[in-house]
Amino acid sequence: MSQPPDACRPQAYQLFAEQLPIIETTEGLLNAAIAISMHALDDVEPAEIDEQLQDLAHRVSSRVSSQSSEAMLAHL
Repeated sequence: MSQPPDACRPQAYQLFAEQLPIIETTEGLLNAAIAISMHALDDVEPAEIDEQLQDLAHRVSSRVSSQSSEAMLAHL
């Protein structure tokens, strides 16, 4: 993916391409999804999305006494 496509926003393409080496990680997959949204939407700010998700994760984890996945999902 060295040549950017003609029909893609440059910032979206760059962010997506940067995620390919780490696409199997949570961060890589999330950032790739954000990059795809950047292609379709004008007002996507990756840092703002990350901040919102971190806030949501903090709110959920603060309501759960256990660290089990099932408990976390129950509080979503």
